[in-house]
Parts: sequence; C-alpha cells; structure tokens
Amino acid sequence: MAVIRASYTKAGAGGASSAKEGLRYGMHRADAGGDQQYREVYDRNGTLSKQEAYDRIDQAEQGGGRYYYRLTLNQGQGHGQVDMQAWTRDVMGELEQRHGRPVEWLAVEHKDHSQHDHVHVIAVTSKTLSKADLAALRTEADQSWERHAEQVRDWHGAEQVQGQNRGQERYGYGPER
Repeated sequence: MAVIRASYTKAGAGGASSAKEGLRYGMHRADAGGDQQYREVYDRNGTLSKQEAYDRIDQAEQGGGRYYYRLTLNQGQGHGQVDMQAWTRDVMGELEQRHGRPVEWLAVEHKDHSQHDHVHVIAVTSKTLSKADLAALRTEADQSWERHAEQVRDWHGAEQVQGQNRGQERYGYGPER
C-alpha cells in the first residue's frame, strides 16, 4: 500500500523559499554511501534544469498559488523496475482532476538511499488538500503502481519467451518452418 506524506507552507509565509529548500533536498541528498548527488527534476512534460524549476516556483507564487506542498510518494514495494516518472504523473494527474485544473508540480526520484524507492514532489495548489484528496492520491498510487508493474511483468515475460525461442532454434528444436 502506498504511503503519501504531505506538509505545506502558505505563500507569503516563506512558501516559495520552503519549496526551493525541499527541491534542493530532493536533488542533492547524499546517497547510501554518503556521496552528494544531483538528481533530475521533472514535471508532467519532462526534465527541467534546476534554474527552470526555481523559476517555476517563483512564477507559481505570482500566479496565485497559495499553498506549497512537499509530498513524498512511496509505494512501499522496495526497489523495482516501474517507471517512477510515469507513476508520479499518474498520481499528480489525479490531484489535478480532483482540483479541476492543472497543478504546478516538480518531482525528484530517490532510488539510492533507502529501503524503498520514493519520489519527492513540490506541488503548488490554490487550496489545501483534504483527507479525501490524500486518500484519492493513495488509491491512485496503488492502482497506477499495479498497472505499471503489470506492464513490466508482461515485457519481461515476452522477453523470456523470445529468449527461449532463440535457444530452441539454436539447438534445432524450435518452431517448424
């Protein structure tokens, strides 16, 4: 079951600087070996530079964003082969659907320092998230994870069958021609 942690800061009360601090943490937290990292920042459309991400946070405040959320999305499945960016986009898409409009968000994956892969998200919203919103995000996180995990299983299964067929053909007992 997914775990969604959330905290927020209001705009004008240090919201933008808190959001940038959270983004810096996500990008630069040391890995399990203690080495400083630089991790990629992304949103619904792809990868962003650090400066582009900071500019987006500043623009969100000017555009009426009132709440800066620091979310942690954790599926609790350990380390997997699921596309974490696609999974994050699904979860954040659920938030946008519930709000009835696009939500400005930035994300950074952490796969190298804990027992569970997870994603740090900065989201700028016009209203606070309710318990129902967070429950809906958790449900979407579980359902999306299962969809993406199924795709990985299907892909690996097809790859395994192809490998078996190549081996059979190599030894002369593959499909008839």
